[in-house]
Amino acid sequence: MPTTPCLIQLNGDNFMANLLPIMALRPERIIQLVTKDQRAARAVAQFKEVFSMLAKEPGYEGYKPRIQDQTLPGHDLAEVRDTVARLLLENTGAVVNFSGGSKLASVGAYQAAMALGRPSLYCDVEEGRFVSGRTAPLAQPAEYNTLISQFSIRLLMAVHGRNLDDWKAQPPSDALRQFGLRAYELRNQQWAPLETFNKALRQAFYGSSDQLPDSAEELSALLAKPLPPSVVGSEPARQYLTAATQAGLVKSNGPELFKLACAANRREVEKTLRLLATDWLELAVADRVLRHTGYREVLWHPESSTGEERGSGIFGIEKGGMVLRYIQCLGSLSRSPQDHLEAVVQRARRLGGSGAESTLVVLKTAQGQDSTLKHAAKRLGVDLVLGAGEIVQRFTPA
Repeated sequence: MPTTPCLIQLNGDNFMANLLPIMALRPERIIQLVTKDQRAARAVAQFKEVFSMLAKEPGYEGYKPRIQDQTLPGHDLAEVRDTVARLLLENTGAVVNFSGGSKLASVGAYQAAMALGRPSLYCDVEEGRFVSGRTAPLAQPAEYNTLISQFSIRLLMAVHGRNLDDWKAQPPSDALRQFGLRAYELRNQQWAPLETFNKALRQAFYGSSDQLPDSAEELSALLAKPLPPSVVGSEPARQYLTAATQAGLVKSNGPELFKLACAANRREVEKTLRLLATDWLELAVADRVLRHTGYREVLWHPESSTGEERGSGIFGIEKGGMVLRYIQCLGSLSRSPQDHLEAVVQRARRLGGSGAESTLVVLKTAQGQDSTLKHAAKRLGVDLVLGAGEIVQRFTPA
């Protein structure tokens, strides 16, 4: 049930500073002060799109207060103060949220509430709290941390200008998660022979052209053949393929007779080869993240719904800071550290907007790469997890 007759707020780019007070106070009506410039118009449109999703969130089903836009020519302090004062006189029981607009507009809104002795509040997103403006007694709003714990990934992505429907993802099966954990264990113990396995596996399917066969007939013929001795010749490779068999990635007709278990189309073959050669680490980390209380609504391998961008990484809400985080996992670096770091930042932004944070996980680094990675990561704002010890420390389920 609504607890506040009217909430007066300032339009701005910080949607959280306006959305959270609405969630806390549940006003019957919302009056939003907006300016005439194009940036403000875009912000108003995006906020209303975000706000429309609130009515679908648990605890807010069907909540649709009336929103009224009050247009201002600019952010002039005196004009904002006088407009807010008039609105306060016209709307009994109104509360002023002075945290969403420019600094001058915020001061003007605060001055109006102070002059008329009406309640006001500030939403401090950085500190994670609501602060009373002490312009008049204010009923205790809902707890800030309780509110942010209710955010779905759909709503949080919308706040950052992204649409969850643009992406699709399915959680990894239990069998794939078990393969990831076993692959992680084997790779840690037998890194060199399994790197040789990677190269031989790629050569067997891509050859010197570095491409899979074009026709389905050629691909079917390739899949019908057992993997060559160059791939299955070592004991670590056979142990690895046995683990992959249990996950349904490979089928076996004997101790050294293994074939890929996938449909004869390029997309499925490429996906299976990536899981075997590189994405095993992603599975191992995803298993830990999915069991970790610090994350929620985790998406594994999100890919564009149009199929234009293949799936990779782990994406979800990090509870502690209400952060959208993208995690990219690499066994080792195939390109320069700078290239990998820039790629993870770009991917994070495509998924979660400019506010998304990124993490790069690398199990094995070459000599001298650690310092280069750390320097570039600090400059680009990427969180780094390097080596088995840090992986265990960072992602051990809590």
